[in-house]
Amino acid sequence: MKTQTRNTMMLVLCALIWGLAFVAQSAGAALAPFAFLACRSWLAVAFLWPLCHVFDAVRRRKGEPIAPSAGPRRRLLLMGGAVCGTLLFAASAAQQIGITLNPSTAKASFITAMYVVLVPVVGLLFGRKSPAQIWGCVVLSVAGLYLLCMKGGFEGVEASDGILLLCAVLFTFQIIAVDHFSPQLDGVRLSLVQFLVVAVESTAASLLTETVALADLTANALPVLYCGVLSSGVGYTLQILGQRDLNPAIASLAMCLESVFGALGGWLLLSQNLSLRELAGCVLIFAAVVGPSCLWSGCSAALPAVAGNKAAAQQRQAGGVCYELARRRVKNLNLRVRSDGTVAVSIPMRTPVREADAFVLAHRDWIEAAVQRQLRRAARPLPDREAALAHFTALSRQVFPAFAGALGGRMPVVKVRAMTSRWGVCAPAKRQITFALALYDMPPEAQLYVVVHEFCHFLVPNHSPAFWAEVEKRLPDWKARRRLLREG
Repeated sequence: MKTQTRNTMMLVLCALIWGLAFVAQSAGAALAPFAFLACRSWLAVAFLWPLCHVFDAVRRRKGEPIAPSAGPRRRLLLMGGAVCGTLLFAASAAQQIGITLNPSTAKASFITAMYVVLVPVVGLLFGRKSPAQIWGCVVLSVAGLYLLCMKGGFEGVEASDGILLLCAVLFTFQIIAVDHFSPQLDGVRLSLVQFLVVAVESTAASLLTETVALADLTANALPVLYCGVLSSGVGYTLQILGQRDLNPAIASLAMCLESVFGALGGWLLLSQNLSLRELAGCVLIFAAVVGPSCLWSGCSAALPAVAGNKAAAQQRQAGGVCYELARRRVKNLNLRVRSDGTVAVSIPMRTPVREADAFVLAHRDWIEAAVQRQLRRAARPLPDREAALAHFTALSRQVFPAFAGALGGRMPVVKVRAMTSRWGVCAPAKRQITFALALYDMPPEAQLYVVVHEFCHFLVPNHSPAFWAEVEKRLPDWKARRRLLREG
């Protein structure tokens, strides 16, 4: 399944969960609004916290890096969670206050859903562009929402309308904030921090403005559980993961299905019938959401420059070199030869394609040599696991004395496994180093470099200048040794 279609379906599932949450929220309406928001947010945190550890365990097993515990990436996670969480709390609070002033849920739904229009409009202020087809789908979705929600038409502007419009603006910026931070961060962790922020802020608001009895909490336990675990925990995580590689205008269209599923949930679960007008609105909104998915699956190559989106890769050729081209949020042109010998090039969103061709042509000799190296490596049979483990354990014992002080005199655990993109992985928290089986066939000088490199991560966990200074202190010729890995 292509990325655009898969992520759109994730957001449709998110909208289904959110739509059915209207039933749960209606059942739990006796609980004060900030208290309800606080309870569901703390449940979301309780759900997402162990989920993060499960995903970390999976990444460790695959030899992939996990989220750093310190440094710029952690600061970015905290900042992203604070921004997204505060916007989510403010939007939810504004919506609740608006509905309190005017209980017309139809008008509230329509005005809140104006983020469908506001996302691409506000996106223009940030230099984002959307193809003409997206704007047609926006018109369809707004018309559908009008038929579905505004059964009585506009009855005049009230104070609650301004507050609900503010809610729509806040949801707009929350969607754009998630679109900005999610490609740079782990989606589940971002969702966890976001809900931790919402939980703290809503708890403070409840303590300052509401009086809540224990009986109120127990009487509304089931609605709170649904909204906390599914709507908040699962739903908003699906939003973050689904938006990762998706144009935010398409994302907002998919998530506006929440209104449709809410109406269908009322019909199926609360015996609320749908009129022909409401059914027509559902049809229009479904058409608006399905339209962009079809456009992306059939015409992604024709839309490579949509800002804020990782466009589908194109197959190109330059100077006899076949390569895969993709646009990314990067500053420079990047070239990579994969383990199977395929060539991948990523370029900034607004860089002309001809510059990618010229880049490949200028590096043709290096690419051809790198492809041959990767194919030779792929053709080699993997060494015996036990022999490789014994070899790297012995090599690690030779290096260990230089790091014994930092490790408290305890030798780290040494493991080996089949890896294609890394020669070694250090897990300081587990006091463990994993070496790639393929390293066993590399020159001894290169093997020693990898062992020292991974041991140095017990001193400096990242690849900052301080890390490379530690490597050079122990292996002054480390650059020459690293070249052996690239040439092997």
